[in-house]
Amino acid sequence: MRTFVVFFLALLFVACESAPTVSPSQGAFSAKEQGGFDRDLREQIFLVSVSVKGALFHNFSAEIPVTVFRPEGNGPFPLVIISHGRATSAAARAQPQRQRMESAARYFVRKGFAVAVPTRMGYGSLASRGDPERSMGMGDKESYTDGVLTGANEVLTVASQLQKQAWIDPSRLILVGQSVGGLVTVACASLNPHGLVTAINFAGGHGGNPSTHPGVPNAWQNLERDYANFGKTTTVPTLWIYTENDKFFGPTYSSIWSKAFTEGGGKCEFRLLPPFKEDGHSLFDRGNDTWQPIVDEYLAKFGFTTPGSLTPPAKSSFAELTDIERIPFLNSSLQSGYREFLAAKLPRVFVITKTGGWSWASGDDACSRALAYQAKRGKQGFLYAVDNDVVWESPR
Repeated sequence: MRTFVVFFLALLFVACESAPTVSPSQGAFSAKEQGGFDRDLREQIFLVSVSVKGALFHNFSAEIPVTVFRPEGNGPFPLVIISHGRATSAAARAQPQRQRMESAARYFVRKGFAVAVPTRMGYGSLASRGDPERSMGMGDKESYTDGVLTGANEVLTVASQLQKQAWIDPSRLILVGQSVGGLVTVACASLNPHGLVTAINFAGGHGGNPSTHPGVPNAWQNLERDYANFGKTTTVPTLWIYTENDKFFGPTYSSIWSKAFTEGGGKCEFRLLPPFKEDGHSLFDRGNDTWQPIVDEYLAKFGFTTPGSLTPPAKSSFAELTDIERIPFLNSSLQSGYREFLAAKLPRVFVITKTGGWSWASGDDACSRALAYQAKRGKQGFLYAVDNDVVWESPR
């Protein structure tokens, strides 16, 4: 296995003889460029200096941006690292400038984790500086191994450096990834990093293209070999979540890959979920209400029993849904917002504050998004109505 010399640094490099320290970037990514930083999640950006060898042994060096979210308090917190996927075009890989995964991050922060989301080399702001994760060969000879291991070593660089921080518990690491990030996560687990408890693979794979060969990944047999090899050296349990209508990696292939991994010696809890929307490959991004209870149940096996998925309270007897005059802290703005909520499709959530503020959201992760709107502004939101029920109970 290649050896990678890495260290954390701030926006400007500072040489030091002692062990490197984690320092936040102060200017590489402005709040305006990135849509704002979520103060309620203590969002920060760190830069990590990484040097790796990619395809054809080309050297790549860059400072990769890592978005970090933390719960309140000093910790030490268990750490989750989320690995992003890979778009099929270079132009698409350049967007966004940095990965955030806010919905998933909020879920894990609610469970008490610090969350790190690296934007690997070849993506975002670094897309124009080369692609160390590119595959080799063509057709059924295409090989993804070197690029995936390069991505894995970048992720493990982030893990090893964050584990040195006083606010991180180095003995409790969880790796999560989606699509190519899921494959990278399985590769990371096969390298048995310090403190790894488990790894969660959402729709992991490579070589998919829903436009040209929907559901049938290119060179899937080579990935079968890779997953078998990863299984040989993985010592922790893993959870794999796929869907029946994944247009990148159909269920035939996810089943073959999970079987190869377990026959290689890996421990895999394979969950093939029913079809999700028009393309199940989007489950991690658009199906929080589906996957979060599954992950809650799974992580409880390892002692992480604090719920991350939000379960709304039961219907209360406070008021009828359409009785607007009963809403606490009522004002004209709140009244107008509630009428918008009543006209929205299910699922839907309406939140109020003690100062007459309000927010509502509909669709996936509605509860979290409606509450987050207030939290980002430093206000505490309270659930008033969920779907067709008033759930309000006066806060003590």
